[in-house]
Amino acid sequence: MSARRVLVEIMDEYDIRGRVEFAEEMETRGFAGLTMAEVAGPDAFVVLAMAAAATKRVTLEPAVAQCGVRSAPALAVSAATVQDVASGRFRLGLGISSKAIVEDWHGREWSPPMPHARETVELLRAVLSGEKVAYDGRVLRSSGFRLGGGAREVPLHLAALNEGMVKLAGSIADGVWLNYLPRAAAAEVTALIDGAAVAAGRDLPTKLLVCYVEVTDDPPAARAQLRDRLAFYVASPAYRRAFAWHGFESEMADAGTRFACRDRAGVLACITDELIDSIVLVGSAGEVRDRMEEYFAAGVDEISVAPLTRENADASLTAALAAQGELRY
Repeated sequence: MSARRVLVEIMDEYDIRGRVEFAEEMETRGFAGLTMAEVAGPDAFVVLAMAAAATKRVTLEPAVAQCGVRSAPALAVSAATVQDVASGRFRLGLGISSKAIVEDWHGREWSPPMPHARETVELLRAVLSGEKVAYDGRVLRSSGFRLGGGAREVPLHLAALNEGMVKLAGSIADGVWLNYLPRAAAAEVTALIDGAAVAAGRDLPTKLLVCYVEVTDDPPAARAQLRDRLAFYVASPAYRRAFAWHGFESEMADAGTRFACRDRAGVLACITDELIDSIVLVGSAGEVRDRMEEYFAAGVDEISVAPLTRENADASLTAALAAQGELRY
């Protein structure tokens, strides 16, 4: 049975002090946890450490830290630091990132995603054990590093998009982050995760989902904003493959052609209302709650909601929180 925890993403409209105040408010309102995206700043570990010092009960997690641009020892040091501040409430969400971000933004070599993900989890577990590390993998190597302060317990959650990574994450991680997952595909994907865990002889991992939420009486306006944001993701071949896997083959084939021609208007046209409505929580408060119920019923354990607009954030968060029910820490 789903754990039915509702998390909230720290909104990027705030400055750093405002984000910490937002974290305090969300704990008071009853959310189970806080997440923070890592793209181009501010530093998620720093903000989450500040939020940890200002809160008492909520879990805190980057969703997700990019292991394609950080070494595993560096990730372990950051995670251990925040875990010490959070007194055990921190969880490390990890993602491979994208070739454009790794190579163009950071000037690092792009590694094969599956081996990189597997080896990152393996090396992180070795580092967090507190022992001196001697690791020599296909992608990652580390020799002689020992984490200061000794071992730390940090749950490792791995982001997964396409089938191969979904199965890998289910077999090695403590939790699996999903993104832009159509509700109609959720049961299939959570079953793949659980099946991979069983085959690997592991406990079932937590299934987590990040999702935009907007309570509004003007869904077309919300869809227009979302269409513009989704264009960034549809430009990625990995996301196009994922959406095609979940039933939007023709739209994604067309989007790939349009993107190759630098036809932004054409790419936007491929992001249909049907696609948008399948992956976000937009509409009345009742519709938001009903769509969250569909995800929970399909096996998702935790949903991190990201308010689309600041002006509707209060109503959106109230509706999302109602889907959690009474929270027991």
